[in-house]
Amino acid sequence: MNAGLIVLLAVFASVYALPQKGNSIECSICEMAVGAIEKYLTDNEEAEEQEIIDEVCNRLPGVAGKMCANLVTEFLPAIINYMDNDQPPSMVCGPKEAGFCPPQ
Repeated sequence: MNAGLIVLLAVFASVYALPQKGNSIECSICEMAVGAIEKYLTDNEEAEEQEIIDEVCNRLPGVAGKMCANLVTEFLPAIINYMDNDQPPSMVCGPKEAGFCPPQ
């Protein structure tokens, strides 16, 4: 009986520990990806969405590359807007846009 309770508590604890949107790992990955996208756009002002995914996102490892591709697909205009206004990557990744970083 006690073993069943321990297993049940372990299941609840592991579900509770699953990454939530806005955690620091996702925030860091988002900021890294947006920084890489911004650097690429600085050198290639007329870059198209697929070109950015091919040249930047596909070169980032694992989940960072996937997040980068999603950011390009969903938030490229916002990334460009924040770049034009000299805003840091954390603004694109924050709650008003991508939602990966907590409010500042």
